[in-house]
Amino acid sequence: LELAMRQRMKWCKMDIGDAYLNACLYKSKGDDVILIIIPRYLTMILVENLPGLKGFVDPRSGMLWVQVLKAMYGLVQSASLWYEVLVKFFTSLGFKSSTLDQWMLTKMNRKDMTIIMLYVDDILMLADNKKSINWLYCKLEEEYETVDIDTLESFTYLGMVLSTEPNGMALVNMKGYTVNVVSDYEAQY
Repeated sequence: LELAMRQRMKWCKMDIGDAYLNACLYKSKGDDVILIIIPRYLTMILVENLPGLKGFVDPRSGMLWVQVLKAMYGLVQSASLWYEVLVKFFTSLGFKSSTLDQWMLTKMNRKDMTIIMLYVDDILMLADNKKSINWLYCKLEEEYETVDIDTLESFTYLGMVLSTEPNGMALVNMKGYTVNVVSDYEAQY
């Protein structure tokens, strides 16, 4: 962020809808199988609406066992699987992972530099110009169903309020985050 501020880079926050669902759980035959057990009352509702499921209901318990095929929120391995999918996508576009920080990727051309910072399913993009931001946004939209972009003068990213002054100067403010931490601390004691 300091580099972006010094060079007066443009920045934006991007969010890919249902991000984890873009990552598959099973890559090879030996991977563990993850099952969800649907309780009896929900199984009855599902079978009533989807009669084809009746053959999959466990006759002893009356419950439905479902194999999870895609990463989803709440599974321990979801974040790392999503990270792998995202890094593979960005490297296909010419980005290189940083040797200092695995969550940072960079792409440098003769005229400009673009930096991507990842945190689970949050993407912060820093670029020398808006053209690079628009290009990446279009590429993400081609690959993923829902992509939201926030290029406002002020937005929140990981508890920080990032804002740009009219003169191009960038500011990072953590007042709201700090107030919440202090409030939580005071509530405990």
